[in-house]
Order: sequence, then structure tokens, then C-alpha cells
Amino acid sequence: MKMKLALPALAALLAASTAIGSAMAAEVNLMAYDARFETNYRKAVIEPFEQETGIKVNYTPASTSAEQIGILRAQKGNPTIDLSIMDTSTGRSGNKEGIFTEVDASVVTNINDLYEAAHVNKPFGPGLTFDYIGIIYNTERVPQAPTALADLWKPEFKGEIAWPGRSMDALMPTVVLNKSLGGDYKQNVDLAIAKLVELAPSVQTWAPAPDVYTVVMNGTAKIGIGWNSFAQYYADLSGGKLAIVPPAEGTVFQINTINQVANGPNPKEAQQFMNYALRPDVQARFSSLMAYAPTNSKAELPPEILKRTASRPDVMEKAIPMDWDYFASKRDEWLDLWRKDIMTTQ
Repeated sequence: MKMKLALPALAALLAASTAIGSAMAAEVNLMAYDARFETNYRKAVIEPFEQETGIKVNYTPASTSAEQIGILRAQKGNPTIDLSIMDTSTGRSGNKEGIFTEVDASVVTNINDLYEAAHVNKPFGPGLTFDYIGIIYNTERVPQAPTALADLWKPEFKGEIAWPGRSMDALMPTVVLNKSLGGDYKQNVDLAIAKLVELAPSVQTWAPAPDVYTVVMNGTAKIGIGWNSFAQYYADLSGGKLAIVPPAEGTVFQINTINQVANGPNPKEAQQFMNYALRPDVQARFSSLMAYAPTNSKAELPPEILKRTASRPDVMEKAIPMDWDYFASKRDEWLDLWRKDIMTTQ
């Protein structure tokens, strides 16, 4: 009699243990930016997600979107990554190559509340954050704040400019500068390239190390080009020694997208994480730490946080629309122009 009672109880206990073990074993593999992004994204998004769901997030850091897409191309036949956070143009390349899969909006329901601009790669990975590129400067060495890209050509900045000559850091200001000179980037960027050739001898470094923000913050350079989210982080870190201004000529929104890898090992958990990452309260929490503007229209930011993001009205008013398909088709060609005509000029 006791044995008959014990066996069902034991079976139930084993079943419960198996269920608990399965839940604890659930995981999702995310690849995204390293350094400051990783630190803050873990704190604002990953750790709360793990606590709420019991799903472990394995984070693979990468320096750039180009590095990420290279890794994903190499493992396309047998991917180990489930999700990737990268810029929209690189994400678009992954979509065309079959690296990423379309998003199921019936599961990732928060996608329905995103701003229209966040659907730039629809039906693939949606926009996760908005950012803009601007002029960063050392407030101790530059007492009067610059206002425009044109200020970089002033004599007082000769030999004092730090400008990362890589992908988006180089090309987004090129598009803005070209427009300010009367050009149309969909025709060519010749006007901007010629103007940047004039500036090249005044540039201290095209490869700031460890990064442009540190180089400007510590006074090695007076002024540079950088992204708002990182600049706000370093503005806080430095107690205001570093600051950023949106160029009077305008800017281009940088959209980081979150993309589900086709045939990734944990598709269900990937969808669950993507939906969580797009949730309005989660996006607002990350914005408060990293000054990225949220893509969810229901995210509410306090005024003191809002003014630090790309959602600032004065930034949004001057944002230049970008044809990302065209940009992707010209990206390598324009980067070649940078390397051959600008970065080699001394």
C-alpha cells in the first residue's frame, strides 16, 4: 500500500524536477556591442529579463556591426547566435543574405507600438534605439561651444580634431555635410569629399585610441565627431569636461536594430527576449542609463532624460531622411573614397 502511494508521488516529484530543470536550462544567445553598451544593457535589460523569466542570456560582445555580420556569415550554416543588435544598414545586408528571419508580430507584440521610423527594415528586425551623430568637444579647452560642422575648419582647431574614420562615424557626417554644401547624396558625395580633403591636415587622428570620447575628454584633442549616447555617458563620467552639440547643418538618425538569426538554436526564447527589449518600460530604463532614444512610442521619459536623447525636438526637426537601401549600396564605395582621398591626406 505504501509503495503504491510512494511511486506516484515519486513520479510527480521527478516530473516537477525535470520541468524546473528545463526552465532553468532555457537560454538565449545575444550578440551586441561591447564596452559601455554591454555594461549598461546588461544592467537595464538583461539582468531584469533573467530575473523575470528565468531565461539565461549569453552575451557575445563585438566592437562593430561589421564584426557581427562577419561572425554571422561564417556560421550561417550552423548558427550559435539567436539575436544580434546592429545598425540598420548592416542589418539590412543580413536580411538580404538570409542571415536573419522575419519577425512574427503575433508573438513579438510590442513591435506594433513602435514609431514608423523603427520599421525601416520591416518585416525583419525592428529598430531598438535611435541616436544621432554630433560634435563633441572639451569644455575646458573650447570655452565657446561649437554650433556647426563648419566650425571644424576654424584655425583654432588645426591639429586638434579627432574623427573616427570608420563606417557610420565617417559616412553620416559626410551625408550631412554634402547636403549643407548643396549636394544630394543620391547623386554623389563629391562636394563633401572635397571639403573633407581640405580638413584632413587639421585632423590629429582618424583612429582615436582608446576611443574619440576619451581623447577629447582628456584634452588630447579639442573637438571631434561622436555619437550622442556615448557622449552623454562621458559627459557624466567627466563631470562635464566633455559635451556634445547637434550640428546646425542637421544630422542623421542612427537606428540600432534587433535581429533574430535564421535557424538560431533558441527561437522561442529569442522572440521572448526581443518582445521584452521592445517593451516601453524596458526601453525607458535603458534610455535613462545610456541616452538612446526609445523606439517604442509608449515609452515615457522624464524631461531631464528626454533632452539628452535623439528625441529632442531640435534634433528631430533637423534629421535628414535616409534611403537605407541606397546607403547600403554605396557604403563601401564611400568608405573607399574616405580611405584613399581623405585619410591619406596630411
